[in-house]
Amino acid sequence: MSLSSQLRDPSSPVRKFFLVRVGDVRSIRREWRSALAGAETIRPITKQRPPYHTLGTALDYRIRFYFPSPPVASLIGARAADYVRYDKIADLLRAHTQAAEEFVSRHVRPGVKLTPTRERDLVRHCYVLALGEEIYRAGAGIDSPLYRASPRRGVGGLMSLVPDFAVDDLFALSRLFVKSQSALIGKPAELNPSFIGSPVVNGADADLIVDGCLIDIKTTVSPRSLKVASIFQLAAYAMLDFVDEFGIDAVAFYMARQGVLVRFEVGEFFRMLTGERDVSLKTLRYDFSVALLGGPKRPRQRVSDIATAGPIVKKRSR
Repeated sequence: MSLSSQLRDPSSPVRKFFLVRVGDVRSIRREWRSALAGAETIRPITKQRPPYHTLGTALDYRIRFYFPSPPVASLIGARAADYVRYDKIADLLRAHTQAAEEFVSRHVRPGVKLTPTRERDLVRHCYVLALGEEIYRAGAGIDSPLYRASPRRGVGGLMSLVPDFAVDDLFALSRLFVKSQSALIGKPAELNPSFIGSPVVNGADADLIVDGCLIDIKTTVSPRSLKVASIFQLAAYAMLDFVDEFGIDAVAFYMARQGVLVRFEVGEFFRMLTGERDVSLKTLRYDFSVALLGGPKRPRQRVSDIATAGPIVKKRSR
């Protein structure tokens, strides 16, 4: 069961921990609404219902390329080639991964604004990667546009699956990120970080950490209210870093369609969530790890011991 599923399941140890220790979202929502007051929203221009999830995932990929990035093949979408039901489609995805890597290596430099033509080419690549990631996460049985690709048309056929409105939308969101978040670009970043406690919740990887700030990218077109699950998920990511591997000192939501970064110092974030004036993230991480690894019946080991117990394996240093 994924982290998001466990946050929704009242019987899961994750949800139970939040119900007991971390449950007051009112102050965070007030700060969030204040930050977004008056912000305009970019919307996809199309008569059909936009594939919001795919657009959001594609934008996640595009934003990563504003920072020093690993090879495209190491990103999660590339693994979809092992999960599709037709070998020829898997071959196409592998060919696309190679083509995307070649494009990135030739044209993309961290922090450098691309020409409009190359920007549109890059967001098309990102959209195909997003379609692949959907298969990886949901399984080969989903109704994916990828299954309509013609192997005879090669990578070009995959790229042609990307609707023009999606290219326009991603282009606008990418440019908005550059305009509104230029201060982030060029700073030290961890892309798709997973945490030392992630295996305990069957895997959990965040969007990115930039200069110590854990950022969750949101592409909602209707930011009327910040979902409780979104707040809890961001908190869970921070707590799953049991041994403070990433030095997280702030958390934030980047509202991609409004160009607004809603940022909280990590201490203040958890003070608002718990209502405890002297709350310690170190203590919360310890208590969270004990809850996930067996609760009070398990010997209360030090965090450093818990981090190497059971299914948890410490990440290799970069």
